[in-house]
Amino acid sequence: MPIPALTTQGLQIATLADVRDQINAKWRGFFGASMDVSDRSPDGQQIGIVAELFALLNELLEAIVSSQDPNKALDAALDAICALTGTKRRAATFSSVTLTLTGTPTTPITAGSLASTSSTGQQFTTQDAGDQVIAAATAWLGSTVYVAGDKRTNAGNIYLCTVGGPSAPSGGPAGTTRGVDIIDGGATWRFLGAGTGFVDVLTRATVSGPIVAVSGDIVSIDTPVGGWSGVVNILDAAVGSPVMTNAQLRALREIELEQPGTSTKGAIRAALLGLTDGSTPVTSCTVFSNVTDVTDANGIPPHSVLAMVKGGADQDIWDALLDNVADGIRTFGTVIGTALDSEGTPQPMAFSRVTEIPVWVSVTVVVDPSAFPVDGAAQIAAAIATSGNALDDGTNVVAARVSAQVFTVSGVLDVALPLIGTTASPSLSTTIPISLFERAVYDTSRVAVATSTGVP
Repeated sequence: MPIPALTTQGLQIATLADVRDQINAKWRGFFGASMDVSDRSPDGQQIGIVAELFALLNELLEAIVSSQDPNKALDAALDAICALTGTKRRAATFSSVTLTLTGTPTTPITAGSLASTSSTGQQFTTQDAGDQVIAAATAWLGSTVYVAGDKRTNAGNIYLCTVGGPSAPSGGPAGTTRGVDIIDGGATWRFLGAGTGFVDVLTRATVSGPIVAVSGDIVSIDTPVGGWSGVVNILDAAVGSPVMTNAQLRALREIELEQPGTSTKGAIRAALLGLTDGSTPVTSCTVFSNVTDVTDANGIPPHSVLAMVKGGADQDIWDALLDNVADGIRTFGTVIGTALDSEGTPQPMAFSRVTEIPVWVSVTVVVDPSAFPVDGAAQIAAAIATSGNALDDGTNVVAARVSAQVFTVSGVLDVALPLIGTTASPSLSTTIPISLFERAVYDTSRVAVATSTGVP
């Protein structure tokens, strides 16, 4: 059989060795059986050049044929095949985080201003429309009860209350070392930046993909402005995603082809998770439905759909629900609005935001100092936060699952059962129940890692 050939089993291509053998046979058949066609002979070298060109043409032919097969097509060819059935490759998304900018009150911060991480130099740019203005902060007062999240100015700096409680009668938080707890009576503070004012601004990475910025890492101002003195991310950045791979696109195509229509829970969830454009893409979604004639145990009315969504713009979500929920089925939730149908008529739509439950973790590990990385504690905190945030809505917080992440870092010898809680300074390892409508949220700023030295 000549190679290449199109058979009932498909295309049979010729390898370089196949092509070389065929040309050798024809060469000897024409010039004589004793012709030297080895690599050392002039004839053999000429045959080798021609054979390589034919082999490349065979590979091109194989690529052309494979481009019509969704299981073999790559990149643009796979995009074209998927487009025939309406499946689109999801673009890369941007990491995003809220930055606290500190400095002199009334200082304007121009839209598009840049700050970067100290560890990797990755830049983040302000996303809020128009300029932001640093506003005067409330001054710290003695003998006052503060709650976690309060920001106050004292001694020319801005501080964040991390553990609530009554402040000392005098003095107040002081010091400018980042990441260090400052005890003030019954309250605990952390330094945010120099100045007597602050503004919180939404930012996103300047490049798409999984750009990591753990709590307290964005501290460099890359577009200096007079009166803007400091910047910090109190929480970890919501990590973006890379462009969908060929394997992921093939899997998505199969899932969408298997769906009988756009009204199934899976189809509704896929449509909402596909809302990846904008500064706040949808990052998680759970869809509940009640097909009965009475309100169910979750409080969902009869013949209704409830989408619990994290991220995404309200209007984009309402529009997606209108396009994907079957006529006659009510959408239910606490975020209520309208979407225009094909005739331009407003239709009432609703969904709910998942209730986020912040989780605090305190873990003590025994390490081998010769194998434990210098930043091992930070790596453990990042592993715990990343793993926890990857869990679905309604997943309980379990101490054993948290401790398992500790061993992803080299040099760890042992770990005590972590302390977990929904407030600072947890004291128990008891499982934290998370309801169907809730989501446990982890952050490296809420993970305390203590280490001690052991013997392997």
